Amino acid sequence: MIKQMFKLVWNRKRTNALIIIEVFFSFLVLFAIVAYGAYYLRNYRQPLGFSYRNVWSVSIGSLFEQVGPIAEKLGEDARQIRLALRDMPEVEGVAMVRMPPFQVGTWNGPVAYKGRQVFARFNEATDELKEVMDLKLVQGRWFEPADDAVSYAPVVINERLRDELFGNQDPIGKEFDPEKDPGPLGPKKRRRIVGVITDFRQHGELHEPYNYAFFRGSGLSGLLVRLRPGTPASFEERLMAKLRVVSRDRSFQIERLEQARRSHMRWVLVPMIAVALVAGFLMLMVALGMVGVLWQNVSRRTKEIGVRRALGGHAGDIYKQVLGELLVIATIALVFGIVVVAQAPLLGIVDWMTPGIFAAALALSLVVLYALTIVSGLYPSWLATKVQPASALHYE
Repeated sequence: MIKQMFKLVWNRKRTNALIIIEVFFSFLVLFAIVAYGAYYLRNYRQPLGFSYRNVWSVSIGSLFEQVGPIAEKLGEDARQIRLALRDMPEVEGVAMVRMPPFQVGTWNGPVAYKGRQVFARFNEATDELKEVMDLKLVQGRWFEPADDAVSYAPVVINERLRDELFGNQDPIGKEFDPEKDPGPLGPKKRRRIVGVITDFRQHGELHEPYNYAFFRGSGLSGLLVRLRPGTPASFEERLMAKLRVVSRDRSFQIERLEQARRSHMRWVLVPMIAVALVAGFLMLMVALGMVGVLWQNVSRRTKEIGVRRALGGHAGDIYKQVLGELLVIATIALVFGIVVVAQAPLLGIVDWMTPGIFAAALALSLVVLYALTIVSGLYPSWLATKVQPASALHYE
């Protein structure tokens, strides 16, 4: 039966070539979208590493003020603002940070230990950040005021960086290899690891875990303010008024981290949703194309179908024949598609495509396209079952 199906498909190869091409490209697009969806879902289900609820971000000045001679004045103003905000009853804690969570920009580079080098993302923060962001320590300690007197620059890394750079060794007390060309803004002291936190994802749940390190810093333009639960939104006016009283010559921008998180997720997901809509439109066009081609085939094969009915073929046999031919066509296209997409994990073209993501995307894409194929063939197959034996005698 299957051999006969392939023979019938081959005899109409020119007509079926269009369907094969449509299904092939539809599979590639659908596979890419499902793979990205599985990738984002896997990332979303992993711990974020910090708490963003009831935390507001206050930006002071601009990033250009964090370097050069004006950085010290900016840092002093930020410290005065931090002390003033602590006196407000709605405020539980205030920390300074160079790059607040959910900000688009990144600060990254290599770090090394005994010649072994890996890449990581960095940030600078003050001693209060652990409590304000509810960071989880798994080894060592966080920054503390006593670090002002030490001869090294304390660093807190995340578990991922610990495992990748140190393996099974205890990282506490170990120092990064000195930078070959640190530049004028590079560290003046050796950077020594004092603590390890859980995997910290600054850019939100949709991004995969990455190596991360916190340095103890000053002259920072970002404030993170943790408010007591139940603080109304109207508190923003009082907070802005307080900021302007403390520093009249500075510009401020207040944003809730919950809102920043939603905005960043939209920034990541909107392009993917747009592509998914285009893919959905493509699926619809493919389905209509298959319906049209099959409808035309049924009309052209009225004599053939009528003869088979006259020889004793049942309506169910005709139904299976038309659907079977369509499934064979789809299978040919999908085999070519599988060969193409399999190159991504085999050749390492896409580093985030794990075997689990590949298997899930492949399985779901096959199910969707086979279901689409069957649905598209239902009506033309039904029309074929309505052909009567007498039609073979009167067909011209």
